[in-house]
Amino acid sequence: VEEAHAETHDSKEVEEAHAEHLEGEGGMLFQIDVAVALMLLGGVVFNMSLFYLVTHPDDDIRLHSWQVISRTMCIFTAVLLYRAFDGLVEAAATYLIEPSFGPMPRLLLLIEYIGVFLLYGALSWTILFLTRQCSAIANMADKLEEKERKVRGEDLKHRMTTWSSLMSDMTAFGWIDAGVSLRNMMGQESVWASFATVGITIGFLAASFEVAARVRGKPKEDQTVETIVTEVWSEEAEECENEIAGTAISLLLTQAVIACVVSPEKVEHRRLNEAAHHHHQHSLDLHHGAHALATEGNVIAMVLVALVFAVMTVASVFAINMAHPPSGHAGDHDHEGRRLSPRRTITKAILSSRWAHVFQHMAAMSFAWSLQYAGRWQIARILKQIGLPFTEHSTAEQVIVALTLMLVSFAFIFVLDYFEDLDATGEVADRCIRSISTALGILIGFSWEHSFESGVTVLSTELKVLASSNPATMRMVLSVAVSSVVIPAWRKHIVGKVHKLELEHYERNGMELTSQLAWLLESSHGKQQPGRHGTKVVRRMQAAVSPGHGPNDAPGGAQGSRAESRMFSREYTRLHP
Repeated sequence: VEEAHAETHDSKEVEEAHAEHLEGEGGMLFQIDVAVALMLLGGVVFNMSLFYLVTHPDDDIRLHSWQVISRTMCIFTAVLLYRAFDGLVEAAATYLIEPSFGPMPRLLLLIEYIGVFLLYGALSWTILFLTRQCSAIANMADKLEEKERKVRGEDLKHRMTTWSSLMSDMTAFGWIDAGVSLRNMMGQESVWASFATVGITIGFLAASFEVAARVRGKPKEDQTVETIVTEVWSEEAEECENEIAGTAISLLLTQAVIACVVSPEKVEHRRLNEAAHHHHQHSLDLHHGAHALATEGNVIAMVLVALVFAVMTVASVFAINMAHPPSGHAGDHDHEGRRLSPRRTITKAILSSRWAHVFQHMAAMSFAWSLQYAGRWQIARILKQIGLPFTEHSTAEQVIVALTLMLVSFAFIFVLDYFEDLDATGEVADRCIRSISTALGILIGFSWEHSFESGVTVLSTELKVLASSNPATMRMVLSVAVSSVVIPAWRKHIVGKVHKLELEHYERNGMELTSQLAWLLESSHGKQQPGRHGTKVVRRMQAAVSPGHGPNDAPGGAQGSRAESRMFSREYTRLHP
């Protein structure tokens, strides 16, 4: 009995010593265990949820699911590569410039803008290079078998989508970083500086787009392949520019709204206290201290802001549709052929411009950003209330946020898809629904991007031995290693699936989108070009067209503005498949 009592006493001492050891570690082991458990459970739930979604019987749900996966991979890879190169530039400036000349924020800001323009130039050159490869296939059409030409054409379409999307996002993040630096130089977190930065960024974007358009030049009126190459280059570049502008302006505008919702002084005080631990701030998470200070009223305010942006998205879709009536009347006439008044002519010209589409994309993206910030704030408050030991920068918390927002967003997508399938909703209402669904998909993509980005940041910062005490070097190594695996798989297996599902979606709805890129891939040099003035390149779905059935075969299809002819092309092919 005494021996058993002694063994029990020794066992209790061992347990108490083990508990003291855990407490002595500052609870670090407990936090690691919880983080690993969440990653395991979250990974299983995420993967199994994807299986349900990508095999769902509803065609639209499958399309949305694959689009979300593709968008997530694009955002993650773009941020990963951009952060790696930006970190090296910042490290070089820190070691080369500051020791000799001291801090030079204006010079660093100039370097950031130079980097943005270099990225934009690389994007334009990439699109031109891939377009000329399409032209080469067209010139060799007589020498290639049909199967080989089709395989090469599909591969080029996938490459065009992959690299244009990837570099567009990198360029957008560059504009965001430059805008953040400009705002901090103007007035840190002041409201006036936040909104002034939005206006200055819009001016820079408009000027750069105009210069780029002049460099590309206007396509000639002849029917040569070189002319089509120029037009494809212009249309692809303009679509990328619209996405760049919408993404950059939306985040800067949302952060300006946050400066009004959350006290700027509190956020700045929090940022200064944490500057020693987070030297390079993530521009996509500028107000990282805000969600620890946000109250329930702040969360409600951001939800209301998101609803306002949703209304703006729907209103912009309706307005653009009014400027492009399905009957195809162009110029200064309405859908009944009557001449418009000067005021309505000006309004129609504004709605027909590319900046109307930029505004629509900006409103949809702002809706997604606002919901993301509101969701992160509320989840952080809940985690703090239940006592989970996560800091606001922990990867585990980012995973919880991403899982929660993904489940909630897909629930809304299911509801929106139900209304889209109803016969009572018209084409315009369906476009509004698809725009909101796309914004929710982007919300999911950026939520998971934060989780992946947090993981890379932790590894590159903590593994200092492998990085020779330089996190920027380790980050570059990790980024290149991960991207070399992700990009080929994304291009070969995900982008191609999205192309196929989008093509099936348009065919089910009796629509066909004509494309100059498809003409280059499907036709040999010298064949008649179908409807050059009524085409629009759609990066994620290039449907082949037959000569003689383009939109210019109908009266009025080539007389209007470029945007009007694009809209008429879609409507004509829908009514005359």
